[in-house]
Amino acid sequence: MRAVTGLPLGSTEAIGCSAMINLIGELPNTRGVLQVANVHLHLYGKAARPGRKLGHVTVHAANPEGLAARIAELRGLFPAAGVLPAGANAHARGYTAGERR
Repeated sequence: MRAVTGLPLGSTEAIGCSAMINLIGELPNTRGVLQVANVHLHLYGKAARPGRKLGHVTVHAANPEGLAARIAELRGLFPAAGVLPAGANAHARGYTAGERR
């Protein structure tokens, strides 16, 4: 929109890394999830059943190493061992200052 209206575009410098973890079939220990820094829990209010997406967790950190550390903190809070396997390769994305997070 800014480009179309002739306004300055703003910085494209990344301001951090984020990952999203889908909650499928079962919910994690929500109290524990909310105690991890820079983690947001989004529940959809659906009844649990196998294969159903019940929500997601977004994780944010300043760099990929910090993101991996936060994901490691979350590992023990999920009911299914397959949700966050040891070699979890979360899709991390750098966000720029002008983007909504």
